[in-house]
Amino acid sequence: MRMILPVLALAAAIIFGPVGSTREAKAASEAECAIWICLPGGFPGGCEAAHSAMIARIKSLRPPLPPFKECSVEAASNSMTFNWGMAAYLPERRVCTRSYQSAHSQPCAEWTTMPETYVKGTSCLSTSDGERQPAGCVATYRYGDVFSDGVPIGDTYYWR
Repeated sequence: MRMILPVLALAAAIIFGPVGSTREAKAASEAECAIWICLPGGFPGGCEAAHSAMIARIKSLRPPLPPFKECSVEAASNSMTFNWGMAAYLPERRVCTRSYQSAHSQPCAEWTTMPETYVKGTSCLSTSDGERQPAGCVATYRYGDVFSDGVPIGDTYYWR
C-alpha cells in the first residue's frame, strides 16, 4: 500500500492538475476520472462516487474507466492505461495430491489446501456432465488493473 500512495498522488496531480488550475479535463464527469485513482486502491473511503460511476459505465456497456486522455488536464509525461475482463473465481479448496489404491477404491493419502485464486481471461463454465471449467471454479467475476508506464498500480480489483 505504501508504494501505491505516491503513484496515486502523481495520478491525482495529472488528472486534476495543480490546485487552482483553470484548465478543465475533457471527461464526462469528475467521478469517472476519479476511477483512475480509486480502482487501484480497491475503492477506499471517499471513492463512493467513483465506484458508482464505474458501475454506471459498465451497465451502459462502456469500459469501466474512461480514456485517460479525457481526464488529464496536462500533457501527461507518463502513460496511464488499464486492462479489464472476466475472471473465474476458485475459492480455497482441498485437493488430493497423493492417493493409494485399495481393493475397491483409490482413497486420498495426502491433501493440500489450495488458496483462493482468480483465473483472468476466462469465465466459470459448467460442462454438460456438471464439471466446472476451470476445475474448482464457482463464479465469474470482472477485474480491472491500472498501469502507469506499463507498471501495475495497486492490486487487481475484482467485482461481480
